Amino acid sequence: MTRTRRIAWGTWVVTVLAGALGVSLLLANRMTVVPVSATGYNGSWSFAALTFTCLAFASVGALVASARPGNAIGWLLCGTGVLAAAELVGSQYAIYGLLTDPGSLPRPELGAWLYEWTGFLAACVTATFVLMLFPDGRLPSPAWRPLPWLTAIGIVVAAISLAFWPGPLLLTPYVENPLGFADVRDVVVITGLVGVGLVLGATVLSVASLALRYRRARGIERQQIKWIAYAAGMHAVAFAVLMLQITSEAALVVLMASTIPIATGIAILRHRLYDIDVLIKRTVVYGGTSAAIALVFFASILALQAVLRPLTAGSELAIAASTLGSLALFQPIRRRIQDAVNRRFDRSRYDASFTFDAFADQLRDEVDLDEVRADLIGAVRQTMAPAHASLWLRETGRE
Repeated sequence: MTRTRRIAWGTWVVTVLAGALGVSLLLANRMTVVPVSATGYNGSWSFAALTFTCLAFASVGALVASARPGNAIGWLLCGTGVLAAAELVGSQYAIYGLLTDPGSLPRPELGAWLYEWTGFLAACVTATFVLMLFPDGRLPSPAWRPLPWLTAIGIVVAAISLAFWPGPLLLTPYVENPLGFADVRDVVVITGLVGVGLVLGATVLSVASLALRYRRARGIERQQIKWIAYAAGMHAVAFAVLMLQITSEAALVVLMASTIPIATGIAILRHRLYDIDVLIKRTVVYGGTSAAIALVFFASILALQAVLRPLTAGSELAIAASTLGSLALFQPIRRRIQDAVNRRFDRSRYDASFTFDAFADQLRDEVDLDEVRADLIGAVRQTMAPAHASLWLRETGRE
């Protein structure tokens, strides 16, 4: 085994051992639900999802780094897995030492302190460096060279400010920051704001660089970018759902984060690369259908309740009627959304289907063999666009 492979899989082993320690502490904590802020994880399912996510980053990172050691993406995923594992261990260590069995562990507040900034650092690396260097580990062009430096400065400044912020910790407000510097509060606040501003700007520019790559890309590279864009989009939707308080479960956001390394590994190692088109279309079709059915369901409930209230006196008839109506509309809505998706994402196949349907309708009324031959060749040319097309009909012998 080469030196790079030993380092990559050694990092994976460290992450797995840390994850095992975190899970052991989670079980020892009896799945304790911890009071945390709105941005933190508030239940055992969130920590279980975090365990899966850190293993996903570490495993894919080790695979990519050992197979493509010159690609920085693999090493970034390995580092992100280690940070996620440190976040898991720190949080559970603090819970056990502060809540489950107070005084049993030395300096449990340091576990909460580690939990405070490692997750932030992992998220920043994924949202910036992974996107700007995807898929070959290099920048899109020399014009983007200042971006990694500004990104690194912003991440380091923001992480240091978060780590040494005086007062209660943001994610575990019942714990005072053991390394906070109250004497330089103003400096920490200012540098933290500057760091966060740089990170946000770097994130926007990283997304822009990936969009620029997609516009210039052809063939394999375009499919690779579709994979990571799909995963990042799913994670962004889950995060928006959490922020809009449609759900209070952060486990969904953490679990969706695991799709980013998985999609990255598929894209870089080119395993089932072209399945992304089918995946995107099915997601759009069934996601759009679900949203439309939900909208019809709740709108019909409100409408029927207003109409039927004098007759039903508060019975569940409106809900039952809305449910039956929504079920009846499922197939028509799905077909309409499927047609719209085919027109937008699979135009060539949609045009081919439309052309052959038109040819089949025309064939019913056609009796001249030469006209049938001309129409068939025209349909093939329109859908397949071959360099040359001809039709040979075999004449059967007469008895």
